[in-house]
Amino acid sequence: AIVRPDIEALFASEETFLGALKVLRERIRRGLKNMDLVVVSLLLAENGRPVKSTRIWHGEIDEYGRTKLK
Repeated sequence: AIVRPDIEALFASEETFLGALKVLRERIRRGLKNMDLVVVSLLLAENGRPVKSTRIWHGEIDEYGRTKLK
């Protein structure tokens, strides 16, 4: 998002909001156009912890937030 001029929006969670602001500032510093920032709420998995891509990649939960049986 920092170097690609064709991106029009950035999605962030409340947890990653400050990092997203840094991305937007860096784009402007590099002369790229500003883009929309969409902040979404975190979704909780069955076990009450946030659904995150790293948890899906590690096999803790599936893409619907269901706890995987091992």
